Amino acid sequence: MSSDQDQVSDINKHMEDPMPRVSSPLPVTFKLLAGIQDPNTGEWSDTAVVRELTGRDEEAFDLLRKKEGLTYTDFYTAVVVAGLVSVGDIPSDGKLVDKLIEADRNLVFLETLKATYGNTREIVRYCPHCNAKNDVTIELDEDFPFKGTDIDLRAPLEVETSKGTFTLRLPNGADLAEGARGNTASESSTAILSRVLVFAEGEEPFNREEYTKDLNFGVRKELFNALLEVEAGPDMGEVDTQCATCGETMPIAFDWVSLLLG
Repeated sequence: MSSDQDQVSDINKHMEDPMPRVSSPLPVTFKLLAGIQDPNTGEWSDTAVVRELTGRDEEAFDLLRKKEGLTYTDFYTAVVVAGLVSVGDIPSDGKLVDKLIEADRNLVFLETLKATYGNTREIVRYCPHCNAKNDVTIELDEDFPFKGTDIDLRAPLEVETSKGTFTLRLPNGADLAEGARGNTASESSTAILSRVLVFAEGEEPFNREEYTKDLNFGVRKELFNALLEVEAGPDMGEVDTQCATCGETMPIAFDWVSLLLG
């Protein structure tokens, strides 16, 4: 058995050893589906860089979750802002993220997850049939397939309705955040549609929101459905796995935030 003096000597020796060095996270670069347009030149930037999330981000997210009136979209956006480093030569901030369309925001979120956890995510789920605990491995590259589209995501949509042709741009982060504050589905639809309708020069209504409220019930549905039909980017949905105890199929539903924190 070592003497007290030997133990003290060992402790002192370890204290003299250099502290473990934490390497700086390597940035991850990828292409966005649409990107950001420079309002002055009209040119698009679509090369995005993300970083891994750290304990500092975790603490910031915990504080944010205590904020009164916080919506899912608000929290989701905070994660995208934290993970995104830049688009082209433009450093990321909340204003930049607000300009990204939903497909690009989802892609940034997924790449941030991969930068943080790697290509696999380990989660715990309980079987709905036998209530057994299951350790589930999610393959981020395979379980959320990438949806392509023939639609030009940078161009406005021309939507034929029973009341004529309307022009819409795809909703960005700011539009979605405004829609999330609606108290009902119809209020959310009004908020989003009023922001994404594109008018010819000289035809801009005095009040976009009132104009949108006055639209025919069926036209509003046609316009909103046209936006919903644009599916691009990583597909977030159910993942089927098998219970390790009873062998029954376990469908697991995800959203982006639960995949990060779950």
